[in-house]
Amino acid sequence: MEDSLRENPHYRREIEAIALVESCFPEKFGVPRQAGIAPSAEGIIRFLPPYNHPHYIEGIEHYSHLWLTFGFHQNQWNGKAKVRPQRLGGNERMGVFATRSSFRPNGLGLSAVKLESVDYQAMTLTVSGLDLIDGTPIYCIKPYIPFADAIMSATSTFAVDPPQKWPLLWSCDAKTAVIKENSSSEESTIPESTIPESTTSKSATTSMTQGQLYSLIEEVVGQNPIPQFHQDYARIYGVSIAGFNIRFRHIPWENLDSLNGVVDATTLSEMQQRAALMNRKIEYSESDKIPESCIVILEVASESTN
Repeated sequence: MEDSLRENPHYRREIEAIALVESCFPEKFGVPRQAGIAPSAEGIIRFLPPYNHPHYIEGIEHYSHLWLTFGFHQNQWNGKAKVRPQRLGGNERMGVFATRSSFRPNGLGLSAVKLESVDYQAMTLTVSGLDLIDGTPIYCIKPYIPFADAIMSATSTFAVDPPQKWPLLWSCDAKTAVIKENSSSEESTIPESTIPESTTSKSATTSMTQGQLYSLIEEVVGQNPIPQFHQDYARIYGVSIAGFNIRFRHIPWENLDSLNGVVDATTLSEMQQRAALMNRKIEYSESDKIPESCIVILEVASESTN
């Protein structure tokens, strides 16, 4: 029976990309683990020939959200049936089909994104809430239909709550760098010259305002992109977002005093008060849901000047 199924041409099919993603994420590290976690993460879906004709997307503007079927093109499945989900600390294993791991047979992924705009002339879609890296191949696009796709009675005993958001602090230098890269006006945009020529994500980031860049960095770093089994309080990590290199590290609550002179005094004082409140909660209940540290953003630098 299995042999006859494998010989059936309908069970083996080659597919080709209909579009490519131009994203603010040039590499895997830092990409949100689910779509919608970083609402400020915008990208462009650029259709490829012969699918770059307006007839293919006529009417798509009637929908607020879309389903993207894509390929994990920078991963290769190792043939193993079990993976280590981040939700379990990266140490326990589950069956690959019981997770959303990017290492899976056929290497296909599914993301629901918000449709921001449609350009029939350029044959592009601008979307937000993106969780895909630059150059990701798109194999199919379908509209999100609320009455059919939103299952209000759905349950999960594994991923019950949204991902934890970590408390963030900005160093004075990092805040100044974001302001310097843009004028104080929210209407101005980041100069195109700050985006590296080597990436195709320019069009996805050149219209970003200072506020949008600030929000994007907070949304990405605040989800704690560091693998759970690599947490190291002494280490400084770097992530590339929208043509900028962001350097950050964890600071245990008891070491907040080490940030004197690095972080604005008022902001640091407020975080210390918050830490004291968290410590009281840790003594009594739900300590596993309270982060053991905060994240401090140390530096924001344009990659074109590095």
